[in-house]
Amino acid sequence: MNEPARTGRRLAPAILFLAFLAATLGPIISGFDRLPEKSFDHDRHHVPVVLAFAEALPAVDLSDYNSATTPGMHLVLAIAVRMFGPSETMLQVCVCGFGVLLVVVAYRYAARVATPWTAFFCTLPLASSPYVIGNSIWVMTDNISLALISISVGSAIFCVASPGRAVGSGIALVCSVLVRQINIWVSGVALLAFLFQWDPIRRRLPFRDPLQPDHRGLRPALIFAIATVAAAGVIAGFLMLWGGLVPPRFQ
Repeated sequence: MNEPARTGRRLAPAILFLAFLAATLGPIISGFDRLPEKSFDHDRHHVPVVLAFAEALPAVDLSDYNSATTPGMHLVLAIAVRMFGPSETMLQVCVCGFGVLLVVVAYRYAARVATPWTAFFCTLPLASSPYVIGNSIWVMTDNISLALISISVGSAIFCVASPGRAVGSGIALVCSVLVRQINIWVSGVALLAFLFQWDPIRRRLPFRDPLQPDHRGLRPALIFAIATVAAAGVIAGFLMLWGGLVPPRFQ
């Protein structure tokens, strides 16, 4: 690898991530994060739920709480509160980490199929989006949800199928459904992507990459199908607990 390419591999992601941190951690640390039209869900829903869960740990009542999503993110942040104390700034830093994870995942998958600077410019609209930046400042489920579904789908689309990658993709799927129940849609996309890499199907695809290795079996698709059943089981469990697709107070 020549020196400019080596420099690009280091410089492009460094600029992207430092700029993203400046745009998100800056308002958190400076206190310039009180925009009522943006922080409504943060103030009225997610932070109170996290603090209530932290107080109730380990016996958290999930039958009805003040968020229309599954409780995965809230439980993780509740554990952080029990470990480090009930600091709203600490929660915002955690959520900023979710945003960083989303940008890292998007950049890494883009860099698998493009040069570092092309991956940089492909990821820049996402990293500079007011939606992503805002959800990295206030406690929301959006960025961790998007990061998990990106891992699940990206592992199936941008990587050569293997049992290990299917396990990772399946775990990301189940975790994404634990954060937001609507993320079950990801299972269909990722399962099709794994099936498209199965040799009997892949040989008939006009867009297959001839440089990729042959002899890919059905095991990755079967492993991911098991994860899909597990994710559906999570939703079924909450459906029975709530008597609907969201907690009772939102029905």
